[in-house]
Amino acid sequence: MVRHLTRRLIWGVYSAENQLLACFRVAEDNSYSTADDDLFTMPEGDISIGIPHVLEISPTDAAAFGQLFADYELLPPFRQLDRNSYALTEAERNASELTRWAGRKCPSGRVMGLANKGWIKGTPQDGGWNRLDDQTSRSLVVNHGNR
Repeated sequence: MVRHLTRRLIWGVYSAENQLLACFRVAEDNSYSTADDDLFTMPEGDISIGIPHVLEISPTDAAAFGQLFADYELLPPFRQLDRNSYALTEAERNASELTRWAGRKCPSGRVMGLANKGWIKGTPQDGGWNRLDDQTSRSLVVNHGNR
Protein backbone atom coordinates (compact mmCIF):
# COMPACT_ATOMS: atom_id res chain seq x y z
CA MET A 1 0.00 0.00 0.00
CA VAL A 2 2.81 2.42 0.81
CA ARG A 3 4.28 1.86 -2.63
CA HIS A 4 1.04 3.05 -4.23
CA LEU A 5 1.00 6.18 -2.09
CA THR A 6 4.62 7.07 -2.79
CA ARG A 7 4.00 6.97 -6.54
CA ARG A 8 1.16 9.47 -6.25
CA LEU A 9 3.16 12.21 -4.54
CA ILE A 10 5.88 14.67 -5.42
CA TRP A 11 8.87 14.27 -3.14
CA GLY A 12 11.48 16.83 -2.21
CA VAL A 13 15.16 16.57 -1.40
CA TYR A 14 16.08 18.97 1.40
CA SER A 15 19.44 20.28 2.56
CA ALA A 16 20.54 20.14 6.19
CA GLU A 17 19.22 23.73 6.42
CA ASN A 18 15.76 22.49 5.33
CA GLN A 19 15.96 24.14 1.90
CA LEU A 20 14.36 22.35 -1.04
CA LEU A 21 17.09 21.26 -3.45
CA ALA A 22 15.11 19.20 -5.97
CA CYS A 23 11.81 17.45 -6.55
CA PHE A 24 11.15 13.99 -7.91
CA ARG A 25 8.50 11.31 -8.13
CA VAL A 26 8.69 7.55 -7.73
CA ALA A 27 8.04 5.91 -11.11
CA GLU A 28 6.23 2.63 -11.75
CA ASP A 29 9.54 0.73 -11.84
CA ASN A 30 10.52 2.29 -8.47
CA SER A 31 13.13 4.54 -10.08
CA TYR A 32 13.04 8.28 -9.45
CA SER A 33 12.09 10.78 -12.14
CA THR A 34 12.06 14.54 -12.60
CA ALA A 35 9.20 16.79 -13.63
CA ASP A 36 10.30 16.15 -17.23
CA ASP A 37 10.09 12.38 -16.62
CA ASP A 38 13.87 12.04 -16.87
CA LEU A 39 15.84 9.79 -14.53
CA PHE A 40 16.57 11.52 -11.22
CA THR A 41 19.71 10.60 -9.30
CA MET A 42 19.48 11.08 -5.57
CA PRO A 43 22.15 13.51 -4.38
CA GLU A 44 24.61 12.40 -1.74
CA GLY A 45 25.44 14.16 1.49
CA ASP A 46 23.46 15.48 4.41
CA ILE A 47 19.98 15.48 2.90
CA SER A 48 16.49 14.51 3.92
CA ILE A 49 13.41 13.58 1.92
CA GLY A 50 10.02 15.16 2.51
CA ILE A 51 6.81 16.24 0.85
CA PRO A 52 7.22 19.80 -0.43
CA HIS A 53 4.55 22.45 -0.13
CA VAL A 54 3.34 23.81 -3.45
CA LEU A 55 4.94 27.20 -2.69
CA GLU A 56 8.35 25.53 -2.45
CA ILE A 57 8.05 24.03 -5.93
CA SER A 58 8.84 26.31 -8.87
CA PRO A 59 5.78 27.14 -11.00
CA THR A 60 7.46 25.47 -13.99
CA ASP A 61 8.06 22.22 -12.09
CA ALA A 62 4.59 22.31 -10.54
CA ALA A 63 3.00 22.63 -13.98
CA ALA A 64 5.21 19.87 -15.41
CA PHE A 65 4.51 17.50 -12.51
CA GLY A 66 0.80 18.29 -12.80
CA GLN A 67 0.83 17.39 -16.49
CA LEU A 68 2.88 14.27 -15.81
CA PHE A 69 0.43 13.11 -13.14
CA ALA A 70 -2.47 13.78 -15.53
CA ASP A 71 -0.75 11.87 -18.35
CA TYR A 72 -0.15 8.86 -16.10
CA GLU A 73 -3.58 9.24 -14.47
CA LEU A 74 -2.03 9.50 -11.01
CA LEU A 75 -4.40 10.82 -8.36
CA PRO A 76 -2.59 12.24 -5.31
CA PRO A 77 -3.99 11.20 -1.92
CA PHE A 78 -4.41 14.92 -1.11
CA ARG A 79 -4.30 18.19 -3.01
CA GLN A 80 -0.56 18.68 -3.28
CA LEU A 81 -0.27 20.95 -6.32
CA ASP A 82 -3.67 22.58 -6.56
CA ARG A 83 -4.27 23.39 -2.91
CA ASN A 84 -5.02 26.92 -1.82
CA SER A 85 -1.79 28.77 -1.22
CA TYR A 86 -0.95 32.35 -0.50
CA ALA A 87 2.37 33.81 -1.54
CA LEU A 88 3.45 37.12 -0.06
CA THR A 89 3.12 40.19 -2.23
CA GLU A 90 6.19 42.38 -2.70
CA ALA A 91 4.73 44.92 -0.26
CA GLU A 92 4.16 42.17 2.32
CA ARG A 93 7.73 40.92 1.91
CA ASN A 94 8.99 44.34 2.97
CA ALA A 95 6.41 44.97 5.70
CA SER A 96 7.06 44.52 9.40
CA GLU A 97 3.55 43.22 10.00
CA LEU A 98 1.17 41.15 7.88
CA THR A 99 -2.50 41.99 8.30
CA ARG A 100 -4.05 40.02 5.43
CA TRP A 101 -4.70 37.07 7.74
CA ALA A 102 -5.83 38.98 10.83
CA GLY A 103 -8.93 37.34 12.28
CA ARG A 104 -8.62 34.20 10.13
CA LYS A 105 -8.90 30.72 11.61
CA CYS A 106 -6.97 27.60 10.71
CA PRO A 107 -6.71 24.07 12.12
CA SER A 108 -4.08 23.70 14.84
CA GLY A 109 -2.35 20.94 12.88
CA ARG A 110 -1.38 23.42 10.18
CA VAL A 111 0.19 25.71 12.75
CA MET A 112 2.01 22.79 14.38
CA GLY A 113 3.43 21.95 10.94
CA LEU A 114 5.58 25.09 11.20
CA ALA A 115 8.01 23.06 13.32
CA ASN A 116 8.89 21.04 10.21
CA LYS A 117 9.83 24.25 8.41
CA GLY A 118 12.35 25.59 10.90
CA TRP A 119 10.00 27.52 13.18
CA ILE A 120 10.42 27.18 16.94
CA LYS A 121 7.43 27.29 19.28
CA GLY A 122 7.71 30.06 21.85
CA THR A 123 7.13 29.77 25.55
CA PRO A 124 3.74 28.49 26.71
CA GLN A 125 0.96 31.07 26.88
CA ASP A 126 2.50 33.51 24.37
CA GLY A 127 1.03 31.87 21.24
CA GLY A 128 4.21 32.66 19.36
CA TRP A 129 6.40 30.92 16.85
CA ASN A 130 9.84 32.22 15.91
CA ARG A 131 12.20 31.70 13.04
CA LEU A 132 15.72 33.05 12.81
CA ASP A 133 17.91 32.88 9.76
CA ASP A 134 20.83 34.77 8.30
CA GLN A 135 18.71 37.53 6.78
CA THR A 136 15.70 38.03 8.99
CA SER A 137 14.10 37.34 12.31
CA ARG A 138 10.42 36.51 12.03
CA SER A 139 7.71 35.96 14.59
CA LEU A 140 4.20 34.63 14.26
CA VAL A 141 1.58 35.18 16.93
CA VAL A 142 -1.32 32.75 17.03
CA ASN A 143 -4.34 33.48 19.16
CA HIS A 144 -5.87 30.25 20.36
CA GLY A 145 -9.64 30.50 20.45
CA ASN A 146 -12.45 28.24 21.51
CA ARG A 147 -14.44 26.48 18.84
